[in-house]
Amino acid sequence: MVVIFFEQSGVGDTIIYTNYLTEFANKHGPVTLLVKKSSRADQLFKYDESVKKIIFLDRGKNGGKHEGIKGAFKLAKEIKNSGNYEAAFLFSSSLRYHLIFKMLAGIKKVYQFPLFQKNDDVILSAKLLTEKCLNKIISTESRIKIPTNLIEKAKNKYNIDSNFTNIVVGGGGSGRSKIWPSKNFLGLCEKLQKQYPCRFFLAGGPKDSFIDDFLNSPLKESCLSLKDLSISETMPIIANADIAICNDSAFMHIAAALNKKVIGLFGDTPRVYSSWTKNISIVEAPGLEGKTKHDSLSTHLIRLEDVYSKVLELLK
Repeated sequence: MVVIFFEQSGVGDTIIYTNYLTEFANKHGPVTLLVKKSSRADQLFKYDESVKKIIFLDRGKNGGKHEGIKGAFKLAKEIKNSGNYEAAFLFSSSLRYHLIFKMLAGIKKVYQFPLFQKNDDVILSAKLLTEKCLNKIISTESRIKIPTNLIEKAKNKYNIDSNFTNIVVGGGGSGRSKIWPSKNFLGLCEKLQKQYPCRFFLAGGPKDSFIDDFLNSPLKESCLSLKDLSISETMPIIANADIAICNDSAFMHIAAALNKKVIGLFGDTPRVYSSWTKNISIVEAPGLEGKTKHDSLSTHLIRLEDVYSKVLELLK
């Protein structure tokens, strides 16, 4: 049995790393996973037999039980008590976690990204680590596993009609600079509704204002809000979609990992964050194609017509 640690563990990061976890599980059996709660790993892997146990790392800006020297010993104790591990694979370049796993938790074989590595391409580093440890070429494509009967159950429960074009609208994001204006999403969907009979799955949380904008628009009868559902409840619904149009967000990665065609709107994120999958087609602001980076602050400059054209292209 092995334990795996994802230091960067937002939802997107966790999905990016999923196929590497699966490959380790294929060789060593179901794994124990150490991640932050922000990963939503308990929901993403709810139906995945590759993950046997999840330990949540409690450490952040406001402290936590795993913070500091005492926290390191507490974490090591939790790891030791969770299983007898032959090896640990750390998707991290941190010396702290190397010492916790090897010296304090007593795991003899610890493998990780190069120590102190900064400005890292996490996708490439994860691939290289996994290939080195397993001695084979590993795909970067990740897939979320959901039982087929749950997808069918969601289809019936939410009256999802395959004669319609079912579109996931991911209008939220982790920061304002990553969010395409709600009026643009509405304008886009109004144009699409004239082209096809559509149903829009509004993928976001209770604080995502774009959902209320849709539900107060002429499109409201064609909308299904997912804001009150957990991620594990939304996944079978998204699995019934034809396409997703999303800001750089958790739902962009979720839809791609469910093998959906996804349009990712990138105005403040390097396109490397979509390079793990062939399913994400990026649209950027004019003049920044292939050049968008952190702090480009150009999401609002992405043209509606460019997104519309990309949707038509992918739906052909």
